[in-house]
Amino acid sequence: MSHPADESKKSLIVHGALPAVAAVLVLVASIIADLNSPGTHWFQRAGSVTTVLGAYVAYIDASRSFKYIEGNYYINHELPYRIVSAILVVVGTIIWGYGDLVL
Repeated sequence: MSHPADESKKSLIVHGALPAVAAVLVLVASIIADLNSPGTHWFQRAGSVTTVLGAYVAYIDASRSFKYIEGNYYINHELPYRIVSAILVVVGTIIWGYGDLVL
């Protein structure tokens, strides 16, 4: 059976980096959409998507932090999921609340 840290490193790209990249792409696309059609507030709406992606990363962090293997609990502190989720949730919430004032 593999060590829990090894499993987490394999999925770091899918569950950590991919949502962060998706959030950036959604934000960039929404900025372009807002600049091409003013008054649609796509940037503000993209803030909600960014917040949801941050919540997803936080859920993955919570579900993968503790592993019970062969009678032992393992706690993985090496994953940067908490940092990624915090950044996505904070930035997404600010954009969601104030995005219409920016663009």
